[in-house]
Amino acid sequence: MTHMKYEPKFGTVSPDNIDKLIRKIGKSLFLDDEVASALIYKEWEMVELLFEKHKKVKAVHKHLLLEIDGHYRGIVCSN
Repeated sequence: MTHMKYEPKFGTVSPDNIDKLIRKIGKSLFLDDEVASALIYKEWEMVELLFEKHKKVKAVHKHLLLEIDGHYRGIVCSN
């Protein structure tokens, strides 16, 4: 996979899980892997917290999409 290289501070998220999450987010939001990767690393603290809490890529994907949706709805509604 050709996504950005990032060394998590505590090593809490495996590279395999990151790759799976990139593919799932890309598919859900109709993004290519590079853009999905950038989005995940932009929200890295949230991703780490979600993996600590939920452990599974499927659950992290679901909760991350809800967070992203809530964040962008807030921006649109406030304008």
